[in-house]
Amino acid sequence: MIMTRKEEIERASVHHLNQYDYSYEEGEHLDFYIKGFTEGAKWADEHPNFENIWHDKGEEPKDSSKVLI
Repeated sequence: MIMTRKEEIERASVHHLNQYDYSYEEGEHLDFYIKGFTEGAKWADEHPNFENIWHDKGEEPKDSSKVLI
């Protein structure tokens, strides 16, 4: 089943909530939690941090690493 980005984020928010055993009950608090998680994910999508995903071009690969060319 292919999900939209919105559905993926909503599923992840509920998974995160359940993973950390927060004691929110159905209702307003749960809605606020999901809304905050969703808005944070949207912000992260709109503001990617490309500075930390690449290593310096002069850095030698480690023996056990794979190299993407």
